[in-house]
Amino acid sequence: MTLLDAPATALVISDEELIFIGTGLPLGGSGQIGLGIYRSQDGGETWQQVNTGLIDTTITDLAVYPNGTLLAATYRGGVHRSTDGGDTWLPLNRGLPSLQVTALAVTDEGTVYAGTDQGIYRSTRPIATDTKDEPALPERFHLGANYPNPFNPQTTITYALPRGTEVHLAVYDVLGREVAVLVDGTRPAGRHAAVFEAGNLPSGMYLVRLNAGEHFETRSMTLMK
Repeated sequence: MTLLDAPATALVISDEELIFIGTGLPLGGSGQIGLGIYRSQDGGETWQQVNTGLIDTTITDLAVYPNGTLLAATYRGGVHRSTDGGDTWLPLNRGLPSLQVTALAVTDEGTVYAGTDQGIYRSTRPIATDTKDEPALPERFHLGANYPNPFNPQTTITYALPRGTEVHLAVYDVLGREVAVLVDGTRPAGRHAAVFEAGNLPSGMYLVRLNAGEHFETRSMTLMK
């Protein structure tokens, strides 16, 4: 099964009968990334992308607790948790030496096991509802470096907001022409990610620009086909 040409890598169903599918790397497509997590509230008839807060949209595994808390393992961003049915995600990586997580398992007591490229790690306490590891809100506006970079044809762009505000995140070519709008609207405080798909664009350097309230920031990135 695929969603928007990204293969499904994980599937879980919560007690509320919400279905979640994680998408990952296409077979043989190491230069591409996944499209994150999709949620269905109607038995799989329709799907909604729910990536707010994910710092990596290549999903390798999903897990769900009986109370509805969700965990997502990502290829480059470690483990993320959602306590609101997938609406928002927060990284949960304190003490985890590698952010390349390939598998998750949870016990009835809430302990989490994470398989990484450096071995298997276990949480030191149940984390189904524990909020001690959740990071504080960002202290400043920030546009993160995209990954991967160079990329072909997709890359993930991260940004941080210390408070909710209107956000315009767009990509421009070297002549200053806008080639893609990734975000245009109000976003809550926190860490966010957006996927830039450049399959119809030529190779070269592009600029991503974040306009958030009074803050403006620009980074360069390279499309290499």
